[in-house]
Amino acid sequence: MEIKLADFGFAGSFEDPWTTYPIKTSEYSAPELLFGSRRYSKEADMWSVGCVFGEMVTGKPVFQGKSQEDQLKSTFRLLGTPTEESWPRLTEICSRRTLSCFPKCEPMKLAVKFFGFEPEGIDLLSKMLCLDPRRRISAAHALKHDYFKDFNQRGSIVIQTKPPSRILNAEATGSSSSQQFKRFSY
Repeated sequence: MEIKLADFGFAGSFEDPWTTYPIKTSEYSAPELLFGSRRYSKEADMWSVGCVFGEMVTGKPVFQGKSQEDQLKSTFRLLGTPTEESWPRLTEICSRRTLSCFPKCEPMKLAVKFFGFEPEGIDLLSKMLCLDPRRRISAAHALKHDYFKDFNQRGSIVIQTKPPSRILNAEATGSSSSQQFKRFSY
């Protein structure tokens, strides 16, 4: 399986994973990159996929910060401030002192922020937006997730070739079904 993300302001390949990439759109940038990690990974792309997935549900960016630091604060308000237990290797890219500058936040229930989104969708989103990149879901596993079980059982893949005319937000449009959203997401 392969997922390609485009138009995030910068594109690159994985030939040299130690290449430093400039952060231009922090709304979609993985926390490890915002903390200054020099290693760009597929896990970072899955974070971006999760941000887009969440934005498709709400109609607005999941994390909204004016700077990289503000973006991290926005992330921690929703997902909780990371600890050595929740992200064991965080101190390899971020000092304990830097981490202590952030307010201590407990994770919110994603079902509160994404009210009305079905439980399987919330579970998939939580796996895409996992703070620890080593625990983040892969693209292949995401496509096999229970959220897409209807598509997986039929063995079909739906390819969206044109962008939707509007974000598929059932609350905003009043007409988009859960099935339409899944079809577009898959």
